[in-house]
Amino acid sequence: MTQIKAIASDLDGTLFNDEAQLSEKTKQVINDCLKKNILFVPCTARTMSLVDDWLLQHDEIKYIVSSNGAI
Repeated sequence: MTQIKAIASDLDGTLFNDEAQLSEKTKQVINDCLKKNILFVPCTARTMSLVDDWLLQHDEIKYIVSSNGAI
């Protein structure tokens, strides 16, 4: 059985709802992954200033790919 080490996911059209926000359910799933020591890496074409504050301020999210991969 392969253990998941990391998950990288797009935000718009994937994790964000129609209001471009993370739902409480999505936040819980991300937290569950982090509790299992699965590295979670949000990825977006947005600049860092447009990334959801919950992701930016989460102590256990170590990396964010933004600006279409430039940062």
